[in-house]
Amino acid sequence: MKDDPPTPAQAGTVHIQLFAAAKEAAGGRQWITLQLCEPADAAETLRQVGVQVPELAPLTKRSRLAVNDRYVSDETPIHVGMELALIPPVSGG
Repeated sequence: MKDDPPTPAQAGTVHIQLFAAAKEAAGGRQWITLQLCEPADAAETLRQVGVQVPELAPLTKRSRLAVNDRYVSDETPIHVGMELALIPPVSGG
């Protein structure tokens, strides 16, 4: 049996909702759109946020990515169609 050829990475658009300091840093935008190559994980997605939207770069190292309303680890696979949110650090009193 012969091996199937590997499939090339698929580029797709993902939309990421912004909250709090991330929303402020992005000029008040509630959403950003990224071009992301699959397969990608949460860490790569956060890195791409900083590359494609430079005003968010300082926050990405301290922020978490949520997928479908749950925080995810850096290794979580990210696919087109997932509901994504960038959650910056928060403080309260």
